Amino acid sequence: MEGPELLADQEMTQQSVGLFLLERLELSPQWGVSGVIRFDRIINKLQDQLQLGGQDLSGEVAYQKVTGRLDLTWNPSHYFGLYASWGTGFLPPGTEELVNNPYAYGGYNTHLVPATSSGEEIGARGSLGTTLSYDLALFHIDTKNDFGRYRIPTRPLETFYGNIGSTRKYGLETSLAWYPSETFSLHLAYTYYHFKYKTVDTLSGETLHNTWVPNIPQHQLYTEVEYQVNPNFRVGAALEHVSSWYIDSTNRILENGYGKTDPYTLVLVRAAYKFEFHGTPLEIRLSGRNIFNVLYYGFTEPDPDGNSYQPAPPAEWSLGIRLGF
Repeated sequence: MEGPELLADQEMTQQSVGLFLLERLELSPQWGVSGVIRFDRIINKLQDQLQLGGQDLSGEVAYQKVTGRLDLTWNPSHYFGLYASWGTGFLPPGTEELVNNPYAYGGYNTHLVPATSSGEEIGARGSLGTTLSYDLALFHIDTKNDFGRYRIPTRPLETFYGNIGSTRKYGLETSLAWYPSETFSLHLAYTYYHFKYKTVDTLSGETLHNTWVPNIPQHQLYTEVEYQVNPNFRVGAALEHVSSWYIDSTNRILENGYGKTDPYTLVLVRAAYKFEFHGTPLEIRLSGRNIFNVLYYGFTEPDPDGNSYQPAPPAEWSLGIRLGF
């Protein structure tokens, strides 16, 4: 209902079924291989309960796809291992995308097709002695028919979705853990994302190439330390850094700064105390996130009205109690 008149009244149901076969072979104590093949079918049914102007927009739309994955592992020792994998993906339109139909009031947007992907990953994990462990992974994903959102002047209160293009994504994921003593530990994790469109249709008559995928930062860094003060009491602190990202697929930044977020760094703290009460083990935890009230955005979404920036909360504090039996 965009004005005084009821324009659409419909009920939608969704059913899905998935069948998969998984197999793993231990070729030797060092070598292993596994594979999975999967079939999915998603059925959406819509009942037009208004039938505006005598037109019944009821209908059914179904999506199905066979996907698969293959993994290879090599662990020459207890302290070192390598792995490689290849797989395909399948993402059908969701209910939000389907029922927002730019071609009629009600019914399905039958112009949408599922997004598909294929990608590879290689990685290494292991430890150096008893104090240092690591994990390193490189990944690459190609997608087709990615979804995007847009609006049209004749229906300004609604958001519509379309298949806007294809992407090439690759990146690096790393983690490092150091345990110099029984009372102290240091963890570090870093992720690099290089997610770009090969081609993207802005759905406004413009086709672009090689722009950054919106809402994805290029860099994420997380580091934390923990110290065991005594057997019952431990404290910890962490830093979380996220770089800036673009708001929409055009990557344009307007004079007022609209179009890209600012990077941010948050500080987190926590403390935990364990004790017993009448034979019942208890632990009290106090944790704080963004304790210095940094202003930052939790997420963004392309919105032609400019309401793209969704603020995250300032300082968050939580108190938790765990008890054992």
